[in-house]
Amino acid sequence: MKKPKHAKRCLQCGLNHRTGRRCVTCSGHLKDTIINFGDDLEEHVLSQAEHHSERSDLVLSLGTTMAVTPANKLITSGVKPTRLVICNRQSTDYDKICRRKEKGEVLGSRVYGDCDVLMKCIMSLLLNTNELIKWESERGVRMEGYNAQRTVPLTVLHTSSSNTKTGSKAGKGPQISDSGEVSSGERRSKRQAEQDSGRPKRVKHSNK
Repeated sequence: MKKPKHAKRCLQCGLNHRTGRRCVTCSGHLKDTIINFGDDLEEHVLSQAEHHSERSDLVLSLGTTMAVTPANKLITSGVKPTRLVICNRQSTDYDKICRRKEKGEVLGSRVYGDCDVLMKCIMSLLLNTNELIKWESERGVRMEGYNAQRTVPLTVLHTSSSNTKTGSKAGKGPQISDSGEVSSGERRSKRQAEQDSGRPKRVKHSNK
């Protein structure tokens, strides 16, 4: 089978993270922002999740079957007894935990429905009318902040015989796509650049 032109093996995990599309601004290859099976988790991301999960007295699991380790181990790492609410259309191995009782009280809840609908219901109970209107109106601002966290800035230095330049404008040095990958010049990938500057330690996970 002929290898697609856009295919490129990741230096970290051997997978191909390119989407097959290019940035409309700089023509650089676009890359996905998800964690694939067999991909690596950055240690600082997992450490923060562990820190917060260990202190939680209620766990909300939205839109996942919790089949991937080590992330699924966070579900039961909080304050005991475990209070778990799962919102997912498919059954999961953790459903029975939702239905556990203590002193006649059901500790959790199992919702077979849409996460967006559930969260709107929850927020309507947590906030008063004015707070709810404000929360809904600021969704765009929150999305901008969320999207900014998914983008890793990359500066590419281009050395010439006279000086060193930073490619930032069309026609002047290499251009960076939204995915942070060089589209011209030396075409160094974002992941290779991380290696050069000392990339963060990563934690392996599996789907077993």
